[in-house]
Amino acid sequence: MSPPLLIPARPWLHCLPPRPLTPPALAFPLPQPPPQPSLPPPAMPPPPMPPRPPPPPLPLLPPPAPSPPPPLPPPPDRPPPLSPPSSAPGTTLIHSPPPLSPSPPPPPQPSPPPPSPLPRPPPPPRSPPSAPPPPPSPPLSPSPPPLPPPPSPSPSPSPPPPSPPKSPPRPLYDVRTVTGHTDSVISVAFGGHASLLASAGNFDDTVMLWDPKTEEVQRRLKANHMMTLSVALSADGLTLASAGFDKAVKLWDTGDGKLLKTLKGHQDVVKAVAFRPDGLMVASGSYDATVRLWDIESGLAAATLRHLYPVKALAFDPHSHHLASADDANIKLWDYTTGSRERILRGHTFPVTSLAFAPNDRLASASEDQTVRVWNTQIGSEVFKLTGHLGLVWAVAFTPDGGRLASGGYDNTIKIWDMHHGTLMRTLEGHTREVLCLAFNYDAHLLASGSRDHTVRVWDVAPPASPHPPPPSRP
Repeated sequence: MSPPLLIPARPWLHCLPPRPLTPPALAFPLPQPPPQPSLPPPAMPPPPMPPRPPPPPLPLLPPPAPSPPPPLPPPPDRPPPLSPPSSAPGTTLIHSPPPLSPSPPPPPQPSPPPPSPLPRPPPPPRSPPSAPPPPPSPPLSPSPPPLPPPPSPSPSPSPPPPSPPKSPPRPLYDVRTVTGHTDSVISVAFGGHASLLASAGNFDDTVMLWDPKTEEVQRRLKANHMMTLSVALSADGLTLASAGFDKAVKLWDTGDGKLLKTLKGHQDVVKAVAFRPDGLMVASGSYDATVRLWDIESGLAAATLRHLYPVKALAFDPHSHHLASADDANIKLWDYTTGSRERILRGHTFPVTSLAFAPNDRLASASEDQTVRVWNTQIGSEVFKLTGHLGLVWAVAFTPDGGRLASGGYDNTIKIWDMHHGTLMRTLEGHTREVLCLAFNYDAHLLASGSRDHTVRVWDVAPPASPHPPPPSRP
């Protein structure tokens, strides 16, 4: 390390008094941290403000104002700054740190002004004096005197007595449930004015004759058709016709249950039979696409009406010489006295399952297209298209006067229709399976229905007096 650089003393410096010897200072002294000034002691926090007194009640005077707090003491002075170190005599430091200037003291904090007294709230407004009660109302003027009674009118004849109230309409209800068949009831028929009901079981191959009012079985016939498909009763109720899988039509005496005749000639299953209104002829429709008209006395076929498809339904017009038969979706009208076809009724989109005539040239047809159609047979036009069944419609039946029509089908219900307006009157529910056949008795008070649930139900459907007259019958 090189010796420090010394500056030679000047001659005038020898007149100065000698100084004590101090170690020579370095020409380039090491840097030293500047001295830290001493911090003043922390100032005392001001005393807490006294709590503000609550507002005095109105009648009392406010309390005197509180005395102001004492002023804070002034902050102490800072100590004098330290003197810088002196150098050796005859030498001068080249790099000497400048002396630190003392920091100015903080300004004194002014004392807070004394709190001003709270203003006195204004007195509450005084309520105005209550108004004096109103003077009593003057008494009402007296009511005028009553007028003299009017002169009594001249005596008049006493009014007629009121007419008795009309009795409510009789409700439709299930009269009886006839049981005895062990399979589906495929066909039912009433016997003219006789109190006789015939029913045919499908696979049990039996025909039963009932009294519908007492449920008494009068006859049980073993038909021997292998499967009975249709039964019909003559207008006098003395003769029963049955048909089935054996391709034959059988005639029975309803009095003793004996077989009268067996009519043979069809080449396939016989699906439908019907008596002519006079009871002298019976018609049969077969899957061999023919309708045969049989003379009951001789047991021979009087006429054969040919179709293109299997015949599934037929019916006689009770007041004319018309016979209706259905193959597939078409209905053919025949003059059974001559065997000639008069017209074809088209409108159904699926096979026709049942036919029924009314006495006013009306024909009803049920179809697998879920509709019932009513036709005018004189001009061959459609009168009503009845919808409402939720499935195939298997059977239709007219009342003897033609004012109402019953239909039954796959939805287990029977619907009664008003033929004056083509509207639904009501729905009969009771069967638990499909309704396959229907028939009205001679006075339209009873309706018989056969079902796949193996039962025959007899319904009381006698209506109240209708405001509409019955349709006129043709002479």
